[in-house]
Amino acid sequence: MDENYEHFSHLIKETLEKSSNLLHGGKTTIYLFPFNPDQYTIISQMSGVTAFATSNQIIVLQIAPQKYKEEMLKYTVAHEYHHIVYFEDKKDKQRDLFDYILSEGKADSFATLINPEINVPWTDELSPDVELTIWDWAKDKRYSFNNNDLAEMNAGNGVIPKWSDYKIGYQIMQDFLQKNPDIPIKEWTFMDSDEILKRSRFSPNS
Repeated sequence: MDENYEHFSHLIKETLEKSSNLLHGGKTTIYLFPFNPDQYTIISQMSGVTAFATSNQIIVLQIAPQKYKEEMLKYTVAHEYHHIVYFEDKKDKQRDLFDYILSEGKADSFATLINPEINVPWTDELSPDVELTIWDWAKDKRYSFNNNDLAEMNAGNGVIPKWSDYKIGYQIMQDFLQKNPDIPIKEWTFMDSDEILKRSRFSPNS
């Protein structure tokens, strides 16, 4: 990790600069750690990069130096940066399942603007049947979800596929942005879930 630190630092700073030019946020602190090499499956699935953001403007990055892809690192930093900005306003305001789902869809939509050349598996277009299955599952639990439901949306179960939270969130946001191309990034970042759903084909009553 040490011999790659300067290169990692350059990529991270470059991505943060691009991200802040599109969506201004406060100071962001990043902690960088190496992957445990025994986590082979996760390393492979995530192209050698994982991260999470906290509500106090911290991003924790894990990188597998021999396995990571530069574009995935930049995509991940942009995704988590968007969460940081979102949390500045919304950290105490997530009230239902679609708030969580759309926070991921917004972050992926933003990361795609920063890094349009990379394709991540959870942003692939869904078939109509799979999309409807995830939509119905999430809509049914919108106001009664718990941590187990969040875990199932991410890991998948016998009904919905892995990364369903990211997949349906991205599809909703992409439909919204196609129908509302003139809305600024900052505005849709903080827009309420109901408003986004109403202005897309994903009506809350459908």
